[in-house]
Amino acid sequence: MQKSIKQQLSDSRAELEFLIPTSFSADLKQGITNQLGWLLDVDAWVEGDVLPKPESFKTLIKFMELVGCHAPPSIGLLDDGHIVASWQNEIKKLVLECECNSDQKIKWFTKEYCKDKNITMREEGYFYLFLFGKNTSTK
Repeated sequence: MQKSIKQQLSDSRAELEFLIPTSFSADLKQGITNQLGWLLDVDAWVEGDVLPKPESFKTLIKFMELVGCHAPPSIGLLDDGHIVASWQNEIKKLVLECECNSDQKIKWFTKEYCKDKNITMREEGYFYLFLFGKNTSTK
């Protein structure tokens, strides 16, 4: 018997929350937990959507560990189950698409508004966490 969507969402959230390192600050853990709650809200879930892939979430967590992230990202989900995370302030925005592969590939986008020139600059690219050589293992 297949689980209800409510149970599937609850199980997915629990699985992802388990991957949040204990080394993260209480505020960071709570921020990520809140984002997962909004992402996996049964009342907002659309039938047919793909659940987040834990490997994609692991890639996000490894990135956050590697850069020493102190602020929780906004977390979204692509049609293929990849996690999308973003951080922004008044003039800059960083968006990451975390893929599910052993290379820990991340596609990144930046956007920055330059007031004095009244222009918006955009850049994008890829990087692989394994190239940094730092042990970024999670649970």
